[in-house]
Amino acid sequence: MSYNLIKQLSNKNENWKVRVRLSRILDMVLIDEQDDTIHATIQKNNVKKFQTQLREGRLYSLSNFQEDTYKGKDSYWPLSKEKKINFLRTTVIEELKESEVTISQHKFEFVDYQTIVDRFGNNKHLTDSLKNIIGKIVGVGPLENVHVPMRNIDIMNPEEIKIRITLWGPTSNQIEDNFYNNNPGPFVIIVTSTIVKTFRGEHYLSSTSATKVYINLEIPKTATLIDRNVEKTEIEGIPLQFKQEISENVFTCLATIENIEKNFGWYYIGCAKCNKKVKSENDFWCNNCKSNSNFPIPRYRIQLNVDDGTERAIFILFDKEAEKLLHTTARELSNKYATMNAYSTLPNKIEKLIGKTFVFQLKLNDYNWKEGWELYTIEKVFDNISNDETAMKLDHITKVRCQLLQT
Repeated sequence: MSYNLIKQLSNKNENWKVRVRLSRILDMVLIDEQDDTIHATIQKNNVKKFQTQLREGRLYSLSNFQEDTYKGKDSYWPLSKEKKINFLRTTVIEELKESEVTISQHKFEFVDYQTIVDRFGNNKHLTDSLKNIIGKIVGVGPLENVHVPMRNIDIMNPEEIKIRITLWGPTSNQIEDNFYNNNPGPFVIIVTSTIVKTFRGEHYLSSTSATKVYINLEIPKTATLIDRNVEKTEIEGIPLQFKQEISENVFTCLATIENIEKNFGWYYIGCAKCNKKVKSENDFWCNNCKSNSNFPIPRYRIQLNVDDGTERAIFILFDKEAEKLLHTTARELSNKYATMNAYSTLPNKIEKLIGKTFVFQLKLNDYNWKEGWELYTIEKVFDNISNDETAMKLDHITKVRCQLLQT
């Protein structure tokens, strides 16, 4: 039976058939017999069909799939190549025996420190895209619980540069607190699919839902690093990152308003009793109160695009806190701009908020934690800002939420 190689795939032919090993299931990296790799994607409506057929590390024959390239809308690319394959509803998967073909268990290309620096702010690729991170473990932090587990580790890369890695969710449990006590080491770690972040001018790596950790994996590169560090290396403890428990679901964030969305309007008509939005087709009906609202009131709902230097996010500014910033009610402003289309134009008073920096207190609800809702409700706004260490970074808030969705 004739098989194609990954390097032969193109969109000029749809009758491809390949033999591959599923090296990493979390980011769907496939390897063929010539050690070439490719990323595979499965659409959400097809996941149930294929999830029981695929096991990490197994060999498969794949046919009737689509060869494709990444588009700008793709959130990240786990490999450097722009080529990928899409599983179709009609894709055929057949498991192969190890005796049928020889394919490597793993394929890694390791990143240097300069590449990590160059990757900052570019989530088009994960650090796993071109290469993976490898290094000797020199520090391990305690398991902390910030809605989900997290753990910091420090590694010394082959260039002898120390790099911090923050592991979130189930990945943090892949390293035990005192795993190094009963083994002389050294310990060489490989971490895949991380995103580059920065804190106080230092670059570090943060895990994603596709991250996998390997310790002393039996590959030549690991053996080389172990041979370079035959003596036992002292592993230092890393202090707690979060000194105190976060109360409930409230976070404080220092951020700048970069833009204000116009397409969603800047106010809504709310029920006088419960403040919920009313339907205005005929009467002003409130679903929450199950009755007509006789005196509905315009209330602010302003959608802010903000940036705190690590991430961008969408914050929703509601009536009470908006009044504090604008020094006028939504009723007064809507009356003043009665002839203005609220879904295409912003009042000047609201537009002047763009470019200003505030301390935002955010309240995350079940829609954020459990449903993945990426709009964050502003609980309070503080105009007098001070750039202190109590403000939490957006990359942490979004990462906590994303990791919780994986559990």
